[in-house]
Amino acid sequence: MPQLILLAALASTPVMLRIDMQDALRLPSGVETPPGKPLVIYLRAPPTWVKANGLTDAGKTAVLARLYGGPNWMKGNSDGSTYVVKSFAASLIPAGARVPIAEGAFWYEVLPDGSLDKRGVGFTAAPAPAQPQSLIGSAEKGSIFKRGPKLDEGKKFFATHKGTVKLAVTLKRGQVGFDKKGAKAGPLELSLDDAALGVSLDDRARQACAEAATCELWLVGDFQKATFAVKQVAGTPSGFERQEGHTQVIWLQEG
Repeated sequence: MPQLILLAALASTPVMLRIDMQDALRLPSGVETPPGKPLVIYLRAPPTWVKANGLTDAGKTAVLARLYGGPNWMKGNSDGSTYVVKSFAASLIPAGARVPIAEGAFWYEVLPDGSLDKRGVGFTAAPAPAQPQSLIGSAEKGSIFKRGPKLDEGKKFFATHKGTVKLAVTLKRGQVGFDKKGAKAGPLELSLDDAALGVSLDDRARQACAEAATCELWLVGDFQKATFAVKQVAGTPSGFERQEGHTQVIWLQEG
């Protein structure tokens, strides 16, 4: 009886395997990307997952499903691309053997229901997931603007305000290209200076609005005397921004 108990215990003791693999991505066009960086996976699994000192076919299927998002991963991704396994080799690590820890390796443990649980190095508890970071928290310095007064109040506001703002400005087409004089932001009439831009404001407007008679652009800059000095062209206002009245507001740079 003691011998039977020992055999049963050995038969249920998890084993450890090392998997070395490499994959690539086949694009919808059929073009295959160069193989990615070789992957190393350490797997703690029940002995029934071992065959000829390697991984059973069922075990391999479970590992690939875990890596690529589910049992139907071979049918491809939503964008039409498909993962391609270029190489896959699994080897049993003898009990008590010293395991050289591969840098950047992945660690998984097979749970009683057959699913794979991601673990930390050496099968320790998995590290806590990184806390989500807001777009504002990760934004480039100077790229965040807060709502300021309405453009109707602009004349009085700009009499005392110093600092960078963002305005929805409409340019009119002149005799040659779009005119930097007589541009409008709501009721405000502006004279624009694009000396700070690498590509002229006229070129930016023609790229955005082609041959239209007017072109509305988000312009970032500040007032220097009677001229609005443009530092950046931030695209064209969206339908949502117009609908929500964003184009009728002075946006103030934070930070």
